[in-house]
Amino acid sequence: MGELRVHSIPLGAFQTNCHILEDVERREAIVVDPGDEAEELLASIKRLGVRVVAIWNTHAHLDHIGANAALQKATGAPLSIHRLSAPALESAVLSGAKLFGFPFTPSKADVLWNGGEELHALGRTWLVRHNPGHSVGCCSIICEAENLMIGGDLLFQGAIGRTDLPGGSPEVMTASLRALFNDWGRNQWTVLTGHGDNTTVGEERTGNFLVRLALTEGLVET
Repeated sequence: MGELRVHSIPLGAFQTNCHILEDVERREAIVVDPGDEAEELLASIKRLGVRVVAIWNTHAHLDHIGANAALQKATGAPLSIHRLSAPALESAVLSGAKLFGFPFTPSKADVLWNGGEELHALGRTWLVRHNPGHSVGCCSIICEAENLMIGGDLLFQGAIGRTDLPGGSPEVMTASLRALFNDWGRNQWTVLTGHGDNTTVGEERTGNFLVRLALTEGLVET
């Protein structure tokens, strides 16, 4: 097992973070949320000189899956997502593409998660956590050995994922955030976010107003 390097590339109109997780010794990588601009993403992978061994989607909103099909075709890597998000991979309506007026290329998952799975990739163990609220199938993926949490659109620097899109719920988001901060999260974990700068669980515990609200009164629809 070599050094793990994280390359975060904002892609598309929503500047969604695509995270390339590279094991330097193995020259292998996992691509998380290939949201758009497939040519730029593939060029980045080529420059790194890595073999993509897996594609992981934290959820199936368009801005996180837009380059799925192109990446699958170019690399042959299996695509994984929570089973509740899988239908949106093949639907312009469920993915939000039609709502926002974006072109849509369907993709299909090779592996479906339920939450709670242990994944083995890049010589490491990763744990899938189902944390809905932003959408029904949202997941985080944790590597405790690296103090790393891939958070998708659950948690941002100073913010949280919106709950007003189809499948979103402030009450469910409250429950997911309470589980993260009260049960299984660790302050030292770096959080790779779906949008904006990365953060840590500890920083958001103390400095994020919406997290404090969720942990006390609970979120409400705005």
